[in-house]
Amino acid sequence: MPNDNTNTTSSSRPSPPRNGLEKPRNPALNLTELLKQASAILSKRWTRIVKIPGGTNHELYTLFFEAPSAPGKGPPPTEWSCIARFPRHDTDKTLAMLKSELTTMRHVAAKTVIPIPKIYHSDQDPANKVGAPYMLLEHLPGRNLHDVWHDPATTFAHKQSIVTQVTGILAQLSMLQFQQIGSLVSSPDTNGGGITVGPLLDTCYESKSCGPFGTTLAYLTSYMPPEAEIGADSILQFLFRHIRHRLEDYLSRHANESHIAAPFRLIHGNLTSPNMLFVPGASPRSAPKLSGVIDWEDAYVGPLYNLYEYPLFLHDSESYPEHQGENERLRAHFVRALVEQWGKGGVDAEVAEKCMKEKCHLLNRFMWVFMYAGDNGLEEAERYMMDMRKGKGKAYSWSSAGT
Repeated sequence: MPNDNTNTTSSSRPSPPRNGLEKPRNPALNLTELLKQASAILSKRWTRIVKIPGGTNHELYTLFFEAPSAPGKGPPPTEWSCIARFPRHDTDKTLAMLKSELTTMRHVAAKTVIPIPKIYHSDQDPANKVGAPYMLLEHLPGRNLHDVWHDPATTFAHKQSIVTQVTGILAQLSMLQFQQIGSLVSSPDTNGGGITVGPLLDTCYESKSCGPFGTTLAYLTSYMPPEAEIGADSILQFLFRHIRHRLEDYLSRHANESHIAAPFRLIHGNLTSPNMLFVPGASPRSAPKLSGVIDWEDAYVGPLYNLYEYPLFLHDSESYPEHQGENERLRAHFVRALVEQWGKGGVDAEVAEKCMKEKCHLLNRFMWVFMYAGDNGLEEAERYMMDMRKGKGKAYSWSSAGT
């Protein structure tokens, strides 16, 4: 039985999942051509272009144009702007993710009132004159949630309102339901107007299927190392066999429950502070108002368990230990607000409340270990199993021991 002192050589470890984005690209973008094309597409005369710093997977630019002249006298018109976004990686998977993101955004725009950027134009040809596939997107107003949240002017009541607005996003996404787990793609059988669920465009083992999956068990176990990569190491075989057994046991007991079973729901995949924008409220004392949800590249269809989740900005952080008491109260508010999105006593309200009560170490830690831990996955898997066997596992760092 493995323990915390297990010494397994790196040569015996299964390789971590790959996300298909390993090939870096330093795009030689033709920005002059970009401005020329954008001007023609938008019927506006460009004035300047400014690179937006940061961006893990994308190059971002703000394109500025002359604003339409207002009739009569008055101050000169202000500039009009949009966002140009390019992938940083030149792979087939990058292009597939771009196509899926476009499909997802159009579906969300058509089926919900979640504020997302309008898509002015997309060019999916890697060999275009600009030098890479790109999108022209609406430049939404507002500051990202991190800046708003830590602004001294943001009160606790404001934060409660923000949390309520975030639960509104989740409630709307829960209405977008499908029978399989995977990434959204355009359906060729509906003259380009329909969608279907295709393979999951996420980190997965190259030797295993990426779906679409019909069950949560098939989806989760696709992230476990294939037997061929585990090899003959008896410790690894025991480790992964035990974890899979615990997973199968839990999912079989809950197979018909709403947080695990179909219908599956659309999930943003990266609903973090940088990807939510807020503008000031209508009055100085009003709470900030959600103005945009951006970056849908990681969106996928998955179990309700994954959709109804505490946002990361409500997790306790070593960087802000003084906020732990406030976070605890806001997490309680999150659950109440999520349930109240459906009114009291309804089936959807009961489903939301039960889903939050079902949060457990088994599933939460599994996702961290096998989806996000990367090169540290083996050590994390050993610790994960030991915590389960000792009954020490917690659904969250601030919670008591759980399943």
